[in-house]
Amino acid sequence: MPSFSEAHPLSPTQNVLNCLWLLIIGVPPLLFGYLFTHRCPTTLYSFNEQNADEVWWMPKLDAWENVCRFGAQHPLLTVNAVLFVCMDVAFWIANLVQNSTWLIDPYWTIIPLMIGQFYWSHPFANGHPIRAWAVMILLWVWSARLTFNYFRRENWSFGAREDWRFAELRRKFPGSWWWSSFFLAYVSQHLFLFGITLPLYPAFADPTPQHMGVTDWACLALSVFGVALAERADTVLRDFMLANERREAQGQQKVLLLKEGPWKYSRHPNYVGEQLQWWGLALLAVHQGHSWMALGAFLNSVCLGVATQMVEQRMLRQENRREVYKQYQREVDCWIPFSQPIAAVKAMLPGGEAPARAHRE
Repeated sequence: MPSFSEAHPLSPTQNVLNCLWLLIIGVPPLLFGYLFTHRCPTTLYSFNEQNADEVWWMPKLDAWENVCRFGAQHPLLTVNAVLFVCMDVAFWIANLVQNSTWLIDPYWTIIPLMIGQFYWSHPFANGHPIRAWAVMILLWVWSARLTFNYFRRENWSFGAREDWRFAELRRKFPGSWWWSSFFLAYVSQHLFLFGITLPLYPAFADPTPQHMGVTDWACLALSVFGVALAERADTVLRDFMLANERREAQGQQKVLLLKEGPWKYSRHPNYVGEQLQWWGLALLAVHQGHSWMALGAFLNSVCLGVATQMVEQRMLRQENRREVYKQYQREVDCWIPFSQPIAAVKAMLPGGEAPARAHRE
């Protein structure tokens, strides 16, 4: 396995420029959130006129006042409008300029937090305070963990590579990728990002149930376990890759397959952790009476199911790993470790089963 710098060369100047891209492209949605929270007159949120709530644009108000009123009356539509302008369009233009979709990867860990902050600071947010605080803290922890893991994986560089799936599509369809990337890389992920964050809205906007019960805490505990599992899996994977780089530097044979910690019981424990985190929040929304919002978690599971198949096919295309990975598929469950559930849970928790000797075949 080549080192990061060998596989993904990036000059210091380009690294700084990409960092600026990362910061600048996030300014518009942050600015909108700030202005909406601090520069919208509260008198716009209530009208006595007949059917006023059904009118999207009122001529007697100026443009910003109409935006404020629309955002207050239709928070879910407002999130979609901001995502379309600030992610779909802006990120697509950045992709055309840079010839890379890399920006969507770090922002996958940030956009859900932005959406959660918007719902939390919304003028009509009146959710149960403990539930709202618990969900917000969980969201911050999830975002911080995943953002840290992303930049750690990228060796603290900015835009050295794009997601390999998009890179393959770029190579396969060079003539049409400039326009199809708008739908495949951005509109599609817009739908997933909006979907998985749907359960955040009732957590901040719906005060029912009025008391935090066992179900609330169980749903939150499931999400916490998912975050912990994903962190454990990513850390073990990171240690494995670094150990392989050290072996290669010392002229030793590389280990072809990770089969330690949670990877001993599930072939994709990081995906399992990510799903559990969002399903915990989805079940919380169901508990609050918003069952349809679990659709976002379902779509996310479908997406990760497709991603799982793509990852496994990619492993099987590597001639030196094909037979080893086929054996791994026969021995270890794909997602849920049905064969050894108790041992798997112990290995999946932070500080759980210590990695044994590396799996070598």
